[in-house]
Amino acid sequence: MQTSRKRLHSIPTRDSRSAVATVELSIVLPVLMILVVGIVESCHLFYIKQSLTVSAYEGARAAIVKGMPLSSINNRSDQVLTDRGIANGAIVITPSLPSSAAYGTYISVRAEAPYNMNSLIPGWLFSGITLRSTVKMMKEYCHTQHRDLQLEFLSAVIDFDKMSLATNP
Repeated sequence: MQTSRKRLHSIPTRDSRSAVATVELSIVLPVLMILVVGIVESCHLFYIKQSLTVSAYEGARAAIVKGMPLSSINNRSDQVLTDRGIANGAIVITPSLPSSAAYGTYISVRAEAPYNMNSLIPGWLFSGITLRSTVKMMKEYCHTQHRDLQLEFLSAVIDFDKMSLATNP
């Protein structure tokens, strides 16, 4: 007599497959979300660092111009920080009075800001660091002195031409 045997391994039903997918999602989703938020926070850190570099660059460009007052240099750098939404930024200029620095002197402008005050999620990642960026540029030569030197050179050339014309009839 043959008895019918019940299969021990049945084909999984739709409900059991959906339960497995739910368990897998509950394990993978938190890890994936932490990874995505970490990437976004890292990109924001690079944005803040680049904003500080642009601010220092604009300040250095203003500082090398003849007779530029210190307040104008600070305003130019602070305007970049304000436009880009950087909080608690500080600008340090060396030498402290760039308008009185001799021509050919390197002017250094450093922009810095605490990352905690500018983070998307404060205190979570990269907490406690201060981002800094420094730009150095050489102070420009006086345009009027340069023009005077050009005029002296041109007058010397003209005088030389006059002499050569006088000696060669």
